[in-house]
Parts: sequence; C-alpha cells; structure tokens
Amino acid sequence: MANLMSLDATISPRSPEITSKQEWIALLINHYNNADIHTHFNNNQDSLSVSDPDWRFEIERFNQNLSSVHVGHAANFDWAEHALDQLPNKQYILLTFNTPESRNIVKQREKTIFDTETLKNEYYVEELCHMYNRWFKDLTVCDDDINCPIEIQDLFVEDIGSVIDKINQHFDLSIPLDQAQELHKLWFAKQTHN
Repeated sequence: MANLMSLDATISPRSPEITSKQEWIALLINHYNNADIHTHFNNNQDSLSVSDPDWRFEIERFNQNLSSVHVGHAANFDWAEHALDQLPNKQYILLTFNTPESRNIVKQREKTIFDTETLKNEYYVEELCHMYNRWFKDLTVCDDDINCPIEIQDLFVEDIGSVIDKINQHFDLSIPLDQAQELHKLWFAKQTHN
C-alpha cells in the first residue's frame, strides 16, 4: 500500500535518493519483478521502521515539500506513539482482517512466510485483531478524518481499483490507477503462485 500511495504526485518517493517519479516507478517495477512474495520495499540499510529510535530523524531526509508514507505494524506504532504524536498532519491506513476470508489470507501468509501456524489458535487471531483495530476504534488515537481501514481481502484481488479509489477519495489524493494496477499486478501474481 505504501508503494502504491507513493505514486501520488504529492507524496515523496519512499527512498530519499530518488528525485523523480519516473525513476521511482522504474525502481518499484524492478523491485516487484525481482523480490520474493513477502519482501517489502527496502532502501538497503536506510529503510527504518517506525520503531527504530532514529526513525524521526530519517524523515528529515525526505522532501519536506511533499508528504511521506511510512509503514509499520500495530506494535511499531505503540512503541513509537510519542514520536508519532510530534508529527503534523498524520493520516492512517489500517489493513484489517475482520472477515473470515481476510483471516484465512493472514493465516496462509504466516504459514508461507514464517512456516508457523500460531494463528490456527483463535485466541491469537483475536489478540492480533485487537492490537490492530484499537488504532481505529479508540478515537483518542485516530478519528474518521484521518483513518481509512482497508480489509486485507480487498488487496488480494486482481483489480485494485476500488481500493485506490477509496484511498484517493478519503485522503484527496490522485494515485494514478494505471500505474497502481501495473504494480499491483506484479505483486499479486507472486501471491497467487506460491
């Protein structure tokens, strides 16, 4: 999602060394063609998670005239909540797994990526849902103006158009659907062949 959002003209590429959208798109296409199924875009050693103590300083390397997209899991946001509170104009997308289909996708990815089956135990599924959903249900953390939940099952489809439309509308962005669909097609093909 972060890579697709970074296609919008108002959002900086997720690598500070990249200066043009064309260069960024070429880098993403190369990444999706060569990465394995679960690899997130990583700018070598320079890619930091929001739980890294140097993360806030990493933001300064990005073009401050543009917005930037950062990724993390629910625990990352808990660990970095104070740093996040310092950032202006925050907006969140939460990938939710509140449907049986989404939960099955998460369980299958756990098995494929980590070769574990912790989420076969329904307690851990509920605990994980609680950790993720609290960022959106607790209005002291987020409110409807800045949060946009997306069900995981909506990402695991060939046509990503409805998700891009939802994000564009919610955050007043203009993510180019053709470019997003091209990248999503490369990503999705690896999900369905493994």
